[in-house]
Amino acid sequence: MSKLVAARMGSNAEVQEGPGLKMAVLLDQPFWFDGASYSTNAPFINFVLSFREKVDSLLLFAPLKQSKTEGGRLDIPMGDGKVRVIPIPFYKTTFQLYLELPFIWRGTARRLRRELSGFDVAWIMGGHVLADLAGRFLRKSGKKAFFYYRSNLVEEVRSHGYTGVKAAALMAVSRMVQRFSMSTAVGGAVFVVGEELKDIYKKSCRSIHKIYPSIISGRDVMRGKNTGDTARLNFLTVGRLTPEKGLGDLVRAAELLVRSGCHRLVFRLVGDGKEKKRLQRMVAEAGLNGYFEFAGFVQPGKDLFSAYDSADVFVLPSRTEGIPKVLYEAMARGLPVVASRVGGVPEIVEEGVNGLLVPPGNPEALARAIRILCREKKLREGFGKKGLETASKFTMERQRDAMCKIILEHVLRAEQSSARQRREKLL
Repeated sequence: MSKLVAARMGSNAEVQEGPGLKMAVLLDQPFWFDGASYSTNAPFINFVLSFREKVDSLLLFAPLKQSKTEGGRLDIPMGDGKVRVIPIPFYKTTFQLYLELPFIWRGTARRLRRELSGFDVAWIMGGHVLADLAGRFLRKSGKKAFFYYRSNLVEEVRSHGYTGVKAAALMAVSRMVQRFSMSTAVGGAVFVVGEELKDIYKKSCRSIHKIYPSIISGRDVMRGKNTGDTARLNFLTVGRLTPEKGLGDLVRAAELLVRSGCHRLVFRLVGDGKEKKRLQRMVAEAGLNGYFEFAGFVQPGKDLFSAYDSADVFVLPSRTEGIPKVLYEAMARGLPVVASRVGGVPEIVEEGVNGLLVPPGNPEALARAIRILCREKKLREGFGKKGLETASKFTMERQRDAMCKIILEHVLRAEQSSARQRREKLL
């Protein structure tokens, strides 16, 4: 029997053996299957898989492609028999999803209908039309469902820097999609990542809850970091090389620093993406090749933690964010942080306590913050120690358990209470 079901019965209730809770998760990230194992690219899957300790089974509805040549970089552990992948039509990008939406939705609806009896509650990764259609379908079918929103779609589109007719069209579409998501979530339980999204969705949602999903385990949190004097300070950033990550601002900030005589620094960019060539060109044109390293994709886990451990400061110059999971990773390894004041970042990075916050899209302010940490070793050490305390509060286990408690109180019990009220009205 699952822990979540046992809790649902109450501490004084006699625990009866029998089928436990089965949770479905409608994912918005592509999966690949090579005939032997599943893989994906988004480490967020580890947070989802942590729920296997709380439920009796997980059904992962995911865009799936059978491929022996192309696949994800992260293997998905399936060994305990609790997890099953249910394929829905494959799409790799949001553009492809909207281009092929009628076909993708028909295939998804067929799969959901076929598996309805196989799960008790559905977790829907929202923020796009497919998720909203699935949510409406499941609630119409009488299934308990809750939504999960992790990014501000409008701000994400704005951060790409489109201009002219294309910008106007994309902004209009993103606002329309966000309004559709808000109308879909009306009356249901909603999880959001950070205060910014809570402000957006609280206008229409009856039951809204902040959550801080993390992919660091308690065992990943260091007890301290040696920050001895080095010839050069290593600044690390981890994430997709895409416009919304603001890495062009980091290049411009580095140029300002070097021109002002600050030479004892090097920036290591871990990640891949469509901005890589443009960023490399910017670095070369600014004469900064000796100050930047493009490390490419690094496998989460031991290899990625090694990258954090070899750094002195973590930098996140994003133009828009939800709650970046890389912040937890950096703080778990004792790194001070410089980050943009966007989305839910200020809820994790406390100005002057565990890091420094700067306005987004402001290379001058970013350069000033980096210069401060270059000069102040004691400040770096103090921020790092406070960051360890922050990371300990936001481990995967703590956030999962908090989310389970809310599911119990506001999805499962709320549905029971609603059904009881309806019955009482009939008597």
